[in-house]
Amino acid sequence: MLKNKGELALLVVTLIWGTTFIVTKLGLGEMPPFSYLAIRFTIAALVLGVIFWQQIKALPAGGWWAGIKLGLVLGAGFVLQTLGLLSTTASKSAFITGLAVVLTPVVAFFLYGQKPSRAVWLGSLLAFTGLALLSWSPELVQGEFNRGDVLTLLCAIAFALHIVLVSRYAGRYPTGPFTWLQLLVIGLGCWLFSWWTGESWLMAGKATWLGLLYMGVIATGLVLFLQNWGQRFTSAQRAAIIFTLEPVFTAVFAFVFLRETPTLQLWLGGTLILVGILYSEIGDQRIKSRELEIMEANDG
Repeated sequence: MLKNKGELALLVVTLIWGTTFIVTKLGLGEMPPFSYLAIRFTIAALVLGVIFWQQIKALPAGGWWAGIKLGLVLGAGFVLQTLGLLSTTASKSAFITGLAVVLTPVVAFFLYGQKPSRAVWLGSLLAFTGLALLSWSPELVQGEFNRGDVLTLLCAIAFALHIVLVSRYAGRYPTGPFTWLQLLVIGLGCWLFSWWTGESWLMAGKATWLGLLYMGVIATGLVLFLQNWGQRFTSAQRAAIIFTLEPVFTAVFAFVFLRETPTLQLWLGGTLILVGILYSEIGDQRIKSRELEIMEANDG
């Protein structure tokens, strides 16, 4: 199912993302959203800054520009998602954000002319269908398409764009400083929004701060590092499909730690996501095998 060590790293990224729902849910009960994001990304930036300081000083100008650009795009995605949740439901937000998996091939095509194979398209659609099933609730068909939904759609576009840009730039620069720069930009942006909205966060309890330490070091710093490194070895389209496993891992952790019983909806949605990943892999391999056979026949 996974072609190389890079895709294995992306699977680890997705698994860690699956733990963040529980930690974030507890943290946001005591801390406003932009302050929570600001502290989370600041912790991650500080840790990676200490580890990779020597490489950061040697990062070329092109790496600084690329890192800032990616940080702005990913930061915009988080901000838009947070603002969108103020006027839309959690299930609609999950559904619309999931559109990133089918938007990624579109963005890659329009930006760089990367035409995805039929297998990747079908795999993406299967994975998105699984995501849609996982996020399905009566709320999805209630009410009109509102401001929050529009903001969340823009968030999905930003996430898709970030995946494409990571595949474009990550192989050109050292992973550590390149990741640190993105974290720094996002952290500063979230502090700006926290100040703009007048949030207060000093009264959070010990458990929230411990959760933020985990979110900053593991679920943000390590995760973004692994994503930037892992996408060196696979396409943006494949990465987007692998990332659709996040709600499946979330459900597994919810079962283990919160004793939430898996539903038929979860089993069906998770199965469709896995089928989408497998189909994109098998279909791509068949296409490459045919191309190789044609090349060998022409050479002969």
